[in-house]
Order: sequence, then structure tokens, then C-alpha cells
Amino acid sequence: MDLSSFKKKETVVEIAGKEYVFTEVSINDLIAFKEFLVKKKDEANVSRRKTLIEIAKQIGNIDPLELLKLVNSDISDDEFDAQMATIEGVGFLAWRSLKYKYDSASLQQALDLITPQYVDQIQNALFPIENKKKVLTIPEETSTMLNEEKSPLGQQ
Repeated sequence: MDLSSFKKKETVVEIAGKEYVFTEVSINDLIAFKEFLVKKKDEANVSRRKTLIEIAKQIGNIDPLELLKLVNSDISDDEFDAQMATIEGVGFLAWRSLKYKYDSASLQQALDLITPQYVDQIQNALFPIENKKKVLTIPEETSTMLNEEKSPLGQQ
């Protein structure tokens, strides 16, 4: 299957007088974000594991493996959604978005771009929602007919 004609939506956001092109995020970007969260959680859990094992040894009647199950849990969907809404989450996804046009962009540069003033514009660029709502214009003669009792729609 040739997907070469597929083009992701791009949105230009002006930040501090300079234009940046953000590309909508893909499932691949979200997977990368989840991997980032798992790695971050694993790094934090290294010291937690050591502490829990020491506490379990001191108490004596607690199975350290049961405690480790709590620490080794996966990232839940709720936790993932909550992390996406943080500045760090928006920054990571903005970085992934910018990398499509600016290959050398760093995570730190993306984080530096995000300020409260621009966060909504950036989030809208990352997750663009097309306005599919169509306004239906009814010609005047039709709208008059709809209000008449003779119209099948006007009858009860």
C-alpha cells in the first residue's frame, strides 16, 4: 500500500513573533510518549524498590514481592491522559510534532516555546479537530412553508 500521498495536518503557530509549523501527532507519537513515561517511572522506581525491600526486611512479616507489585504497575490510561495534560506532556508531544519540520529540534527547545500564552494554540495544533458542523441555510420560501399548517412537517 502506497501512503506517500498521505499528509498530516500542519498548523502554523506564531510564538513571540516567529512562526513555527506544528504537525498533528500520530499514534506513533503517543506510543513514544508512553515509552517516555514508562522509562521515567522505571527510573523513579529504582530507588523506591530498594526502599521497599529495606522496609519489608525491617518489618519482617511483609512479603517484599507483594510490595514490588505495587511499584511495578503499568501506566494506566487515566495516568497517561493526566500526563498528556501536563506541561511536560504537552512539551514532549510538541517536540515530536516539531521534529517533522525541524529535525534538529530538541525537547528542551520545545519546552522553552510553551508558555501559558501559547499552550492552547499549541494543543490545538497537536490535536486538530476539523469543524465538520455544517450550517444549513434554508431558503426563505421553504422556511415559510415549514411554518404553515399545510406543510406535512407542521401537522401534528
